[in-house]
Amino acid sequence: MKRLNLGCGVYIRKGWINLDSHDKCGADVVWDLNKLPLPFKDDEFDYIYCSHVLEDFIDPIPIMDEMIRITKPNGLIEIRVPNETYGWSSLHHKRCFNIQALKDFVKSEHYGIKKRNIEIIEYNYYSEGNWYFKICVFFANLFGNRLIDYTFLKILFPLLYIRCIYKKVV
Repeated sequence: MKRLNLGCGVYIRKGWINLDSHDKCGADVVWDLNKLPLPFKDDEFDYIYCSHVLEDFIDPIPIMDEMIRITKPNGLIEIRVPNETYGWSSLHHKRCFNIQALKDFVKSEHYGIKKRNIEIIEYNYYSEGNWYFKICVFFANLFGNRLIDYTFLKILFPLLYIRCIYKKVV
């Protein structure tokens, strides 16, 4: 199984190809993610892990499309991003996400783009925070994203992070 840790930063994963924009932390491949295409062949990876990278792009769609290109058919792409209720807390973030935005990426033909050959197989909110945020995550996952993302409940249940897994279909 060939796996890519895209935008690894200091979180080097053993047995994976770790890619980052600098080699200060031990990345296997040093590459500026703004320069596309990435230095990999089509359909090369079984699994791509991209944690807390996409919020650093004004337009993350090109890098997301590139992840699809380098993923094998039936391969998985796991994306982790800050939720919109938390994401703007960093001056470095250029955009925020909610689950609906990640779901819309699959069927973005209404933006004039051909339908992508991926499907969402799992999505949820998660927290690495304290007990309060863990309770918020429990209720948010129980209620569903539409109720949280589009109502006052997103104020009552602030959510830290989103995890979404796409599967490349043939």
